Amino acid sequence: TVWLCLPKAARYDAERDGLIEAVNTSICNNFRRQAEVESFEVWPVPGHGAIHTGTHHFVNYGAETPHGSGRFLHVWHQGEQGWQITRIMSFDHGPYQAE
Repeated sequence: TVWLCLPKAARYDAERDGLIEAVNTSICNNFRRQAEVESFEVWPVPGHGAIHTGTHHFVNYGAETPHGSGRFLHVWHQGEQGWQITRIMSFDHGPYQAE
């Protein structure tokens, strides 16, 4: 499963705006994403920017322990106005498993 939580100004590829709206109302704002900093990997992309991957966990608002985990991929672009994320992907979702 892949889903996106995007601000309106973010660039995204989708066939229908309804898909993004459905995701934003059923998934976004119902829990917070907790990034696992130790899992971060960053690769430079010469002439564009960088690719940033890692693991994140999902914690329902009001809860203290995560209920799920997944991986993420961010595509960063370094332009005249600094660094900006141009693509956000979240994938490989499953139940949270404490290590």
